[in-house]
Amino acid sequence: MKNLFTSLDELIWNQFEKITQKANKELGWTKYDLAQKVDTISAACYSGCGIYGLIADFLKEKTPLSYTFDIACIILGPYFHKIKTEHNKKDEKKEIQRLINTNAPYEPTFNAFRSITLLIGLTWLGCSIYSFHESQTDIDTALSLSGEMASTYFSLNTISDYFRSQIFTPPSKKKDFWKNIYQKLTRQKPANILVPEGKFNIQTTKKYITVSDYSSPTTNS
Repeated sequence: MKNLFTSLDELIWNQFEKITQKANKELGWTKYDLAQKVDTISAACYSGCGIYGLIADFLKEKTPLSYTFDIACIILGPYFHKIKTEHNKKDEKKEIQRLINTNAPYEPTFNAFRSITLLIGLTWLGCSIYSFHESQTDIDTALSLSGEMASTYFSLNTISDYFRSQIFTPPSKKKDFWKNIYQKLTRQKPANILVPEGKFNIQTTKKYITVSDYSSPTTNS
């Protein structure tokens, strides 16, 4: 019998499955494309954590060790992004090859730890946002923003894992996200058909609708 958090993990996974299928249908994206985009944002958040931390350090005049830690965060953000990009490409090639050889994708697995990790990250993010709204000084604001960046990074790592664990769908022709949105917004609706005044006798058959006995409207002379 599954425990509560394993069942929760499966429930969350099912929601990400809907997003993955929609992205594949509308944009031609695979689960690795989605994971990569999440990883890009999470890497930016990691560097952002260091940036806001560094601002707080300057305001509080902290020790050189604190400066070093925050500068390291700024530098490691792009590095982590590069590593994850390589892993995503490698795993996608591996899974494509598996589909070619066996015609069967990897089956998803569920575990309690992943759902707990996401809950911790989102709770941490909520506390950081509350701290930001309650901050009274510039130092408090910088520290709370650093916390928001760190908690967002923590949460996005788990979200990325949810995408990577989806059932793989072979890649198709990819579409640009913003171009796809533009096409939907500018898609023309069918024009209204103007029907002339008069009487119609409409006779229906199994396959066709025929129009007969049209009488023109009378005009007053």
